[in-house]
Amino acid sequence: MVRPIYFWVAKLPDTQIEAKIYLLGNPAIYWLSFVSVILLCLCLIFRVSFVRRRPKLWLGLLGAYFANWLPFIFITRQMFLYHYFAALVFSVIILSALVDEISRPRWRLVSYIILGLIFFVLFIYFSPFTYGLPLSPSVEKFLFWFPTWR
Repeated sequence: MVRPIYFWVAKLPDTQIEAKIYLLGNPAIYWLSFVSVILLCLCLIFRVSFVRRRPKLWLGLLGAYFANWLPFIFITRQMFLYHYFAALVFSVIILSALVDEISRPRWRLVSYIILGLIFFVLFIYFSPFTYGLPLSPSVEKFLFWFPTWR
């Protein structure tokens, strides 16, 4: 998520407005799922109770995540977002499985609803870059959170 892939640009005639398409992931999904991988690693190290109930599940998910992520950390050339896609699938599964471990059904449901809303709002927020919607430079500048995203 350091630098999106820039696919396409079209400038509207006689204006400063451009339509652009970027491959830019949903930051909430990427960052929260990565945090869930770190959290699961810590839970395994400290042998938290839910990990002891189904160790094969958690080790299998972490194994699949690292099997898809580790080969790319040794590459010295520039890496792109799509190199992380396979590992992302397993990190999202880990995030979902960790939320599913919340013991109180009401809190679990609230957690899923809050996560779903966050993911949906950020999907809408970044959708102009996904679908190439025309944006003025000021709006485009507002949507980019980091200078490397430009």
